[in-house]
Amino acid sequence: PCDVILVSEFAQIDYSFVTGESVLVSMKRGDRVYAGGRLVGAKTRFRAKTKSERSRLANLWNKSDDTSHVKSEDRLSVYFLIAVIIIALGAAIAWFFMDASKVVPAVVSVLIVACPCALALSRPFTYGNTMRKMGRNGLYLKNADVVETMNEVTDIVFDKTGTLTKGSQEKVQFEGADLSEHEWNLVLMVTNSSTHVISRSISRWIKAKNLPLDASFELSKFEEIPGQGIRGNVNGRRISIGSAAFHERENETGTLVTIDGERKGKFLFESEIREGLDTMLSELASNYTIHALSGDSAKDAELMASLFPGSETIFFQQTPEDKYNYISKLQEDGKRVMMVGDGLNDAGALTKSNVGIAISEDVFQFSPSSNAILEANQLYKLTDLLRSGRFAKTVLRICLVFSISYNLVGIGFAVTGNLTPLVAAILMPISSITIVLISTLSIQFRR
Repeated sequence: PCDVILVSEFAQIDYSFVTGESVLVSMKRGDRVYAGGRLVGAKTRFRAKTKSERSRLANLWNKSDDTSHVKSEDRLSVYFLIAVIIIALGAAIAWFFMDASKVVPAVVSVLIVACPCALALSRPFTYGNTMRKMGRNGLYLKNADVVETMNEVTDIVFDKTGTLTKGSQEKVQFEGADLSEHEWNLVLMVTNSSTHVISRSISRWIKAKNLPLDASFELSKFEEIPGQGIRGNVNGRRISIGSAAFHERENETGTLVTIDGERKGKFLFESEIREGLDTMLSELASNYTIHALSGDSAKDAELMASLFPGSETIFFQQTPEDKYNYISKLQEDGKRVMMVGDGLNDAGALTKSNVGIAISEDVFQFSPSSNAILEANQLYKLTDLLRSGRFAKTVLRICLVFSISYNLVGIGFAVTGNLTPLVAAILMPISSITIVLISTLSIQFRR
């Protein structure tokens, strides 16, 4: 959570949450480790150096993307300002020849009653209120511009493990030899040093056995290969846990376990779908093309096919690079893509997508690579949250229509000399307040 100095002799840090780069960075004593880095391996000691709000991570999070493109509402405000100046000059010239005594009142009334503020306030208040409303329902946006980008989405790509499924509650089974308490502790020591959802599930399953822990165990040479597995040395014994390919075995399913090169068995997992997903996916399919990408084998193919209307958009055994390339291909075909993932192996895909939403079970899955963070237990609300974004666009149009209508009527009266500067000074702030009320109340009281 903050920038630190490494006190231990050695550490390996994964900065993929911050940079999207999965290559581990080796650190030695005295090195500065930035907030957002994930410790890979044994427990390590650090000394806090910089507060969270001043950390490198905070600077990266607050650094806006390239948003130099001008919004249509902003262009409208510019044209409006030019038009008001031209109208004021025209009124001055006209009244100069008709009744010179009315030049100043007419020009001042035009300049006062014209309200670019109403135009300028429409977008930030509407999208800002929507952003706050979404936050109260578990979706935290990086900035208000994300609301507008969400409305342009044509395709939604879901990660499976930890996103559509409850990675923290998968049912675990072990098939293989009867391991001793000592061997279970070896496996636990390695899995407990990984934050991957599979590793966490195995750790919880072993801990549920309530085995006595050996405090003399020390982990060294820990490695975590994204999408494949983990390995490490515990008191001189080599433990490997991962896919069949990770162990150079073929025609195997499950997560294999070897100790000192000897195959001990494998863990099997029964995925548990999050509540409300069948309804949510069905509703999404009516407005978007939905896809599912998983790094797992096709063991859940039947389950996923029952959830997704088009099974041709479901792909298994996808590496982080495959997911990134899949997003790129959709974008090359003119699609606007939203990626929903757990923020670990999906960091690259989340960054590449037009809107990246990281699912968060807890603070350890926080991902600055995303445009938004969605609480895992609120995923079923995604359809309603997207509807809220579309509703915000409707409210914005209403605000703009009101603002333009007010200005046309007000300037019309001012040019004809039928509006005094005093009345204009009263009407102008009322128009701005009305815009604020329309946007705030419309968003606030919508379910």
